[in-house]
Amino acid sequence: MSGRSTPSSGSRAKSTLTTTPRNALRTTKREAPVRPKVTHKSESAGSTESKVEITNLESSSSPTEKDSPTTLSDIDIQTTEFSTKAFERLRMGYGITVRGEPAINSAFKLNPASVPLFNGVQNRKSSDRIICQTKWTKAFVDNHMSIGAAQTCFHLVAAEAHDKSARSTVQESYESIKYQYQTKSIVKTNINFNKGNLKAENGFIYAIREALALKNVLEKQSKLDSVFEEFGYFMPCVITLGGKVVWWSEFVETANANARSASEEVAASIKAKADLFNGVQVGVEAGVGNSKLREATSHAEHSYENVREEVIGGNTRLKASAWAKSVDDDPNCWDVIERFNVKPIWNLLDDDLRPEVEKVITASFKHNRLSIDKTYDIRNKCTKNFLSWRDVYYEQEKGAKDSQGGRIIITAPQLSAKANEEVKWKFVRSKIPDPEVDDLDKDFLRYGDVVYIQPSTESSSYLHASFSYNSPVSGREGQVSLRVITEETLLHHSDKWRIERSKPVFQDGHDSHIRNIDKQMRQNSYVQKSDEFRLCCLHNDDAYLASHDKTMANVKVVNKEKGRWRSAKPLQNIKDIGLAIKFREVILLQGKEMEKDDERADWVVVAD
Repeated sequence: MSGRSTPSSGSRAKSTLTTTPRNALRTTKREAPVRPKVTHKSESAGSTESKVEITNLESSSSPTEKDSPTTLSDIDIQTTEFSTKAFERLRMGYGITVRGEPAINSAFKLNPASVPLFNGVQNRKSSDRIICQTKWTKAFVDNHMSIGAAQTCFHLVAAEAHDKSARSTVQESYESIKYQYQTKSIVKTNINFNKGNLKAENGFIYAIREALALKNVLEKQSKLDSVFEEFGYFMPCVITLGGKVVWWSEFVETANANARSASEEVAASIKAKADLFNGVQVGVEAGVGNSKLREATSHAEHSYENVREEVIGGNTRLKASAWAKSVDDDPNCWDVIERFNVKPIWNLLDDDLRPEVEKVITASFKHNRLSIDKTYDIRNKCTKNFLSWRDVYYEQEKGAKDSQGGRIIITAPQLSAKANEEVKWKFVRSKIPDPEVDDLDKDFLRYGDVVYIQPSTESSSYLHASFSYNSPVSGREGQVSLRVITEETLLHHSDKWRIERSKPVFQDGHDSHIRNIDKQMRQNSYVQKSDEFRLCCLHNDDAYLASHDKTMANVKVVNKEKGRWRSAKPLQNIKDIGLAIKFREVILLQGKEMEKDDERADWVVVAD
């Protein structure tokens, strides 16, 4: 950004921290996956700051073990001098971008009047196994973001919007590159930062003011995006130091019976490489306090990629027990092994800037997310038509009472103003998946929400799935209709729909001991306006609302004229019904029937 100064270390950061691959990030001696077994609560730094409580993050990791005590004491590290040197050496003032990478330039420096001290010497060991299914989540692992921190980040930004290339690669292919990790960590200490401990760099302040000086919200938002790309979008306020060894490999897993063996083969290779480290001295070129990336084929070879090994902190030339002792004995060789208690970076700004930035960010959230109090057109990806209804009834409903009769549901093109009224819907949340979400969360639809789907013009009508009837054209099990239900007690699971992700590619690993960070990060995140999603009926947890290229023109329906039921006739013969030949059947599609990229059950909101 021209016309302003940046921190002196900025040029160095730019040359070493702007790319995702591990070999590029290692030049800063900070990047590696980690999951130490720690439990912390966030430290509030002001009433407007977000709070993140991270508990039991390592439920699938091995139990924490105590090692023999070392001669190092708290007094050796609980000084302002040690805190200041560690802050500068490990570049703790650099934020994390939306891609999960360290920012180009430093956003904060320590406040000399309020330097925090480290929390005393610890000596805890932990291990973990992780699987990542995108480069986006791999970057979070590589840069020490805890699961809790990563989940917080995902809720604050639309990950798909910032990683479109990775999204399309994963979702549009029957194969996907995955990354499996095994880590061994020694936790030595941690440090907590609050707003009073940090002072914003002059370059960061200038960039923020420059963005806020623009005329309209969209311009401010665009400029702030550039600022956060340069200085970071998130700021970890608890940082753990120590040492760690990481073994990881990428592999291709296909959606077939051999997928399990592929994952197991990689796990065996990683274990063999870890065993090698624990029994034989590794590395002859690395220096004290630096990481050395090594590639080698392990004894248990697999057919995809070689296992990579990374030693972080301590004397990286030593083997396991000697390396562990070097970590225990020398605090000047400790490295960053976990970042958590993540806050939006603007929450740490002074009171004269923070409210203005929050105002712009909130407007951005409202622009990209689906508000619960608006009405929407819902388009089917397969038919390109819109979910709709018509004021006629399925033939078997002729003898039903008006309050129970089901009007037909179709997907249809938008043809007129009247038709538009018949394709707009509202989502009415029946429950909130996470009772701890704040008021802002409640304003927007989230994955996992269970909703009633109602026409925009009728408050007592509900999209209903009946398993007593079959679909009118293809004869499939289940029939979708629009039912009038005037009493809340008469609403059942057949009237409720759960919002799910369209492409369920982020599944748990075959091994229950391997944590799937992609799935954990994406639980209950916001539905974006551009998202494709699915609607699962709660009555049958494997039945999805869908539409396909079957015309409804010849389906026999009944209607009322002057309060009397008329004889059944083909839909296309109903007066003023519209171009029935273009109406498509709505069905309930079983999950087991769907292909991985099946568009019949994919829906997207068309927002104004």
